[in-house]
Amino acid sequence: MRLEIARVTPAPGADRSSPYAGLGPLMMQMLTPDGPVTMEWAGGAEGVRATLKSRLSILPAGSVVLQRTGAPAIQVLDPERRTYFEVPAAAATESGAAVPDLQLRATGETATIAGQRAQRFELSLTLALPSSQGVPASASLPHDFQIAGDMWFTDAFSGAEYASMLRTIDALIAIPGLGAAVPAGRFPVKTRLRLTLLPDYELRSEIVELTTGPVDVGALTVPADYRKVDAPAGR
Repeated sequence: MRLEIARVTPAPGADRSSPYAGLGPLMMQMLTPDGPVTMEWAGGAEGVRATLKSRLSILPAGSVVLQRTGAPAIQVLDPERRTYFEVPAAAATESGAAVPDLQLRATGETATIAGQRAQRFELSLTLALPSSQGVPASASLPHDFQIAGDMWFTDAFSGAEYASMLRTIDALIAIPGLGAAVPAGRFPVKTRLRLTLLPDYELRSEIVELTTGPVDVGALTVPADYRKVDAPAGR
């Protein structure tokens, strides 16, 4: 899977007055500091394993992410240092914005992605920005934001293992509202998402290659000689 944040021409009528509009370059630097990110996924009923081929946020290239089906935590391995840390599987949804006001509409359009016929859906959702308890909200700052874009789904990418992949991505990079926007058990083979807070940028992901075969259950287990460390700040 390829993930990137791209600079785009704002949609007609886009509000350029957002106080957050200038944060696009910072978001790119924080999430994809070395450019587009490539991830290799292996998934089955037992869980999923993702290997980062390039740097994603604070995770260096070569990092391995494990999530066993039903496990309360996601494990992030650093093979070079032989260490790992854990991220609660529900961290993204618990710490992110509120449940969104969502609209997902089938367009009837299809495309072939990674060899699979996929249907395009138009996505629109509004999320309330989280606020600290006891801290009054500023009248000069927005209290919510919108996400609009397109998602492509295929029946071939549905089931428990694909739902686990989505939860793993959500916990790692916390794409706002992504988990709530996706039909149960389905994984988007392609996304194009824009936030009103950052009108000049678009978050893109796409499955670029698909192969099938057995998943080694041992590959979903932290090696015995790895040392557990604290999760980095902000995880």
